[in-house]
Amino acid sequence: MIRSLRGQAVLLTLVLGLATLLAGCGTPAATMQPRIVITLLDVSGSTAAVRDNYLAEVKQIVDNVPAGARLVVLPVSSRSLTSPALLDISFPENTWWKTNSFTYGREVKRLRQQAMETVSTPHNQDPGRNGTAIIDSLVQVQEYLKPYAPGSGALYIISDMVEQSDLLDLYDLDGTAIQSALAKVSKSGRMPALRGAAVDVAGLEASGHLPSDRVMAIRSFWEHLFQTADARLVRYSPALRL
Repeated sequence: MIRSLRGQAVLLTLVLGLATLLAGCGTPAATMQPRIVITLLDVSGSTAAVRDNYLAEVKQIVDNVPAGARLVVLPVSSRSLTSPALLDISFPENTWWKTNSFTYGREVKRLRQQAMETVSTPHNQDPGRNGTAIIDSLVQVQEYLKPYAPGSGALYIISDMVEQSDLLDLYDLDGTAIQSALAKVSKSGRMPALRGAAVDVAGLEASGHLPSDRVMAIRSFWEHLFQTADARLVRYSPALRL
């Protein structure tokens, strides 16, 4: 009897240990699938020459939105704070035991086509918009993230990242001015709260005319800003790798 009870106790310990392990393994996997995917698309005049490349980056994002996620595309220009979303759609859930794969695939294909047609229309790609207010776009982003759990947002920024707005002009930024630029953002009350969102930056080819030290100073500014804004900068590069 004693041996039997001991055996049951050992078995119970193993089961509880396995359950804990599986629960721990499940947590990161859940955060890998975003519930909301937000794309900031720079449509300012400085990016006109690479507009087709930027749209190709957006297509990558659209083609990889996970099932059940919401996709929002916001324009970056001098009017970022007041510009409405170019796109705001939700993709259907895909539950293996009750989703018709044919119907699901057809609906997802339709939504992807709709997304690209909407974002690519000429009035949404006006290169005459002077100014690049990325920080104002991030202020909009924080509002979209509020209804979602921390860490469940993915943010893609397709831009040269050269902020030129009423708040900051990073065109001539050097390493000595990074902290003062960050302090200016904080003092203005426009430091965003990004709730643990994963950030992927692409589109840097539009700033290829800048010297390397200035490109690196601008990158350092954004690295510090995202850290302060509670975001995880995953990649900062010329092109997406999805």
